[in-house]
Amino acid sequence: REAGLDSTVSWMCGDVADFDAPFDIGLATHLCGGATDLAMANCLDQKAAFLVTPCCLGKLKYHVATKNNNSKGNSLQYPRSTWLQKHLTAEEYVDLSRFGDCSVAEDGVGGRMEEGENGNGMRLEGKMLLDADRLEVAREAGYETELGTLGSKSDCGPKSDVLCGMCRI
Repeated sequence: REAGLDSTVSWMCGDVADFDAPFDIGLATHLCGGATDLAMANCLDQKAAFLVTPCCLGKLKYHVATKNNNSKGNSLQYPRSTWLQKHLTAEEYVDLSRFGDCSVAEDGVGGRMEEGENGNGMRLEGKMLLDADRLEVAREAGYETELGTLGSKSDCGPKSDVLCGMCRI
């Protein structure tokens, strides 16, 4: 308000699946599991630029339709990109989401683990593959994308990645 942006900027706090107003830029922070994908899909539908910080990848299991789970969370297809669909089934994608879930990357006494410590480096690689899938679905929709970070993993933790995209078509 102090910046005088009331007429051009609006904020929404709530369920991302309920948001249907037109917009130009989507900013979504720490959306658990499939909520990140819903926010990105909404941005792609609107051809809006996006900045999202994914979170809680293990919760994707609640959103991915598999033989053992009729998707309760959303109607999106997983893997998200055509590229990764050629390599993984939905079941394998759920396994990857569990493997890449850095929310369990603690040292057992409440501290952050450094990359490479006790298999955490492998978790980060799994997370990077899931982030790559999300960015690739945006590229397939005509976006220029980039994976950024809020800071170093040792300073900010494993959930410091930022997925960025801007529509080019």
